[in-house]
Amino acid sequence: MPTLLTHMLVKPEAIPRWEKILAELVAHTEAEEPERLRYEYWRGDKPGAYYALLSYPTAYAFYCHQGSDTHDKYLDEFSKVFADIRFEWIDPVERGGSRLPATENDPLPPDAPEKIRAQVSLYPILIAEWWKAARKIS
Repeated sequence: MPTLLTHMLVKPEAIPRWEKILAELVAHTEAEEPERLRYEYWRGDKPGAYYALLSYPTAYAFYCHQGSDTHDKYLDEFSKVFADIRFEWIDPVERGGSRLPATENDPLPPDAPEKIRAQVSLYPILIAEWWKAARKIS
């Protein structure tokens, strides 16, 4: 059950284009991925700062999203609109207000297509070691 917070810095001149792209990404995700737990975008306080929260019930569902035709359609444009992008795996705090499950890196099914398996090296799900001890405290 991976949950990812994406930090994006969009080039000022690319903000209108980026908002059109993200609207299409959201529309596709809402229509085609009913299993998603969260898929949301926000603007930050600094000009061009955006955040996305993605949460999926399985690693396979997350990698299917990342390897979707809709994502592929915009790969070249991503390099043109982003000045910076950083991925941060996050883990909900039990009794911290989130209803999301703990972030885990469950294995892909043996018959997962190669296109989906290729996403693993691009977006490895990283579980912070300190989460294990913190989960015991909760």
